[in-house]
Amino acid sequence: MLKRYQQLTGISLRPMLVNTLWVALDALFALVPYLLVFQLLSVLIADNQLPETWPYYCLAIAVCVLVRMVMIRIANLKQSYLATLVGEKTRNGLLSKLTNIPMGRLLSIDLGTLNNTLLKDVDHVEHAFSHVVSHLMAVLCTLSVILLGLAYFDWRLALSMAAGIPLACGAFYWLNKASLTSKAQLYQAGDELTDTIFDYIAGIKILRAHGCAGGEILSLDEKSKSARDAHLAFEKRATLAPAAFIVLAESGFALLISLGIYWVLDGQVTVSVLLLFLLLSTQFYRPIMQAGILISQWQFFQSAMDRVAGVLAEPGLDNITDSSPKQSSNNGSNPFSGVELTNVSFAYQQQQVLSQVSFTVKPNTVTAIVGPSGSGKSTLIHLLARFWDVQSGQILLSGQPINSLNQTQIAQLVSVVFQQVYLFDDSILNNLTMGNPSISTDEIERCCQMASCWEFIQSLPQGLDTQVGEGGTKLSGGEKQRISIARALLNQSPLILLDEATAALDAENELKVKQAVSHLVANKTVIMVAHNLSSITHVDQIVVMNNGKVEAVGKHEALLSDCETYQALWRDHQSSTSWCL
Repeated sequence: MLKRYQQLTGISLRPMLVNTLWVALDALFALVPYLLVFQLLSVLIADNQLPETWPYYCLAIAVCVLVRMVMIRIANLKQSYLATLVGEKTRNGLLSKLTNIPMGRLLSIDLGTLNNTLLKDVDHVEHAFSHVVSHLMAVLCTLSVILLGLAYFDWRLALSMAAGIPLACGAFYWLNKASLTSKAQLYQAGDELTDTIFDYIAGIKILRAHGCAGGEILSLDEKSKSARDAHLAFEKRATLAPAAFIVLAESGFALLISLGIYWVLDGQVTVSVLLLFLLLSTQFYRPIMQAGILISQWQFFQSAMDRVAGVLAEPGLDNITDSSPKQSSNNGSNPFSGVELTNVSFAYQQQQVLSQVSFTVKPNTVTAIVGPSGSGKSTLIHLLARFWDVQSGQILLSGQPINSLNQTQIAQLVSVVFQQVYLFDDSILNNLTMGNPSISTDEIERCCQMASCWEFIQSLPQGLDTQVGEGGTKLSGGEKQRISIARALLNQSPLILLDEATAALDAENELKVKQAVSHLVANKTVIMVAHNLSSITHVDQIVVMNNGKVEAVGKHEALLSDCETYQALWRDHQSSTSWCL
């Protein structure tokens, strides 16, 4: 339990132990009024009258109530502190891990599962360690103190009081084990429902266009019913274990009364001792009921902890979070010396994507990567940005092995402009200065003008402070693409990776984006995935990919003469440009 706490949160045991201590002190202090009442009743039974000091007993009980109010307040504050600390550290650990997981593996995780892990599962982990563990340890402490204290007066009655606990534990174990299957089905149904809801929201325009806004295509109603049925099935099985635990544990109370009365009548036990057992039995069996519920909750939260631990255990990119000193990416003493790929191979989920890929990109040149669909073009871009690590071979960026560079160093060397642009639900300014908030306003304006986006930014009501919406939904595709280019300009990296930045744009936006790209690539090393072959006829070199291998490297004219794949691509391109209605 404590090992799992440190594994998931990475924080010391001190906050949890302090929280547990206050909860336990409160639980133990709650016994004091019962002991005072026992003293009064013992005197009353022995002398047939209350002692003269009875007002002091009442005052002491009142003081105990006030002290408990203060202790409960402190315990709640400590509990809230631990909860927020566990939630913060666990989420930070998960987010840090996500930046280190290879993109292929990350994208293979269902969005619903990932969302539930980051939100719901972390909430469960937070509640488990701040509430369940502390209260369970306090309950065990209280039960031990009561049982040992009562054993001092009569060990036989104490033993009879606890007689049902072993039976209760056995029943709880077997019944709880039977609910594990339904718990797994509950989590799976919840993930599928969340994933379907995300799909529904993302594709609602398409669903409306086809008259399926009710979610029939995605079986949203069916997934909701499955989640409901899984939840009910789990509740039916999961409630059996704590219920059986409580009932069987409290069976010792019947044994306590039976044996207690018998031994009182037989003269082996005094009435006052039996009275003490009866008074404290309420404080003994109530924690047992709490323990049954808490153990059941802990078992339920184990699945959430396993899922969080599973993400944290995902293999990551080597040294990607290494905190080595920042290096200047493009200064006079250490200019960028180009890119070199040597026998690079990569497979994804047992499927070979690249095989023995080798080529060199000289500094301040433009290299275009072309090839049929599925030939590995985008995979190469992802490897150069170190979204994945190569499985064999080597990539050198400016003479340095790419797997020896951390994220900061790679960001200084490489800027990527994707075909599909994602902007965060924030201001244009924060999207532009992402990772470097110290950029001056003059530099932002200069780069935005070069990216042909300053004019439309200034026309917005709030200018740079305009909120773009999630994914940049408040902007057009061309506007988002130009902002992404301005962001790359601000990064000032010597290597630019382009994944067909002008695809799916209208003629006006395509022209502006091409102008922006021309500013972006000036005096830079550029590697671009190209589908429009007319735009790359004058680049320094073209790498032709086919079936994950480099078929040829050369200029446009040479490839038209010698490379069959490039000839076929050129013919298809010529046919597409001449097509009309």
